[in-house]
Amino acid sequence: MGDYGPPRVTDTPVLMINGTADPQDPPANMAGAQRIWPNSLQIIEPGQSHSIDINAWNQCDGTLVRTFVETASVKGLNTGCLAQVTLPQFAVSW
Repeated sequence: MGDYGPPRVTDTPVLMINGTADPQDPPANMAGAQRIWPNSLQIIEPGQSHSIDINAWNQCDGTLVRTFVETASVKGLNTGCLAQVTLPQFAVSW
């Protein structure tokens, strides 16, 4: 978080989305974010990489992001749908 200057403390609502399989920007990179953004929520996507799969968007993320934007708040976001997201099959042929 420090590559772009000092962190700016704000009460502005912030929604962060990270995937557990993201080697470029893993969820651990957001450690301590709540200290500078106390009105924030980190959503950690099981099995997702740097880009969120369309299945995850359709099954959960789209609703979470839409609710966040409509309410301008992270309070009350129901992230329970994350456990229900089905990941796409990964086919390997030789």
